[in-house]
Amino acid sequence: MTSSGLTREARKAETKEALFRAAAKLFSRDGIEATSVERVAAELGLTKGAVYAHFSSKQELVLALAHRIENDMDQSRLLEMLFDGSLSLEERLAKVGRESARLTEEGILGLDDKEATLLDLEYFIYGLRNRDPEFGATQRRTYEELGARIEAIQNERGEPLAFAGSTFFPLGTNLFRGIQIAHAQVPDLVPATLYEELGRAIAKILLAKPKGKRT
Repeated sequence: MTSSGLTREARKAETKEALFRAAAKLFSRDGIEATSVERVAAELGLTKGAVYAHFSSKQELVLALAHRIENDMDQSRLLEMLFDGSLSLEERLAKVGRESARLTEEGILGLDDKEATLLDLEYFIYGLRNRDPEFGATQRRTYEELGARIEAIQNERGEPLAFAGSTFFPLGTNLFRGIQIAHAQVPDLVPATLYEELGRAIAKILLAKPKGKRT
């Protein structure tokens, strides 16, 4: 045990978590590209060597933080709701909407809802601007794998999607992103309670219209 009462591994984990929180704050405030490793370290009164002891590069920090955010948002729980084939897509997206509203109110990594929205947008812009091969390949693989699963569920239910499953995820994600942005911008006009109803509306957009039904 160290003098602080923590083992070396525990102290290392504590420092890594502090780096995640510092990076999240700086990325949301100043942008990913404008934030250097030195600035992340300085936020905690550390040297950049302390950052490199945990992450071999800024790119690794950016990717690791993305995975940490997914865990903080309990992505597995959201996917469990989405893949519950006993419910209609509308009911499932309504549940996802309710959970998203809860996560929005609670915040992630010490960020408030507006900061969390800015961080999400930073990652969106980072992926578009840099076209990082690893970042892009991981995202595309996720869309394709999860998309195939949701497509299979909908076909089994006899409620096919209007789009390929691999299209469903980026489209659905960005429709929900629009709700998040609107709520962060004008929370009194777009309260978090609308997440559920908008989830239902999104389901209707993403489902194929029954044959013979007129618009």
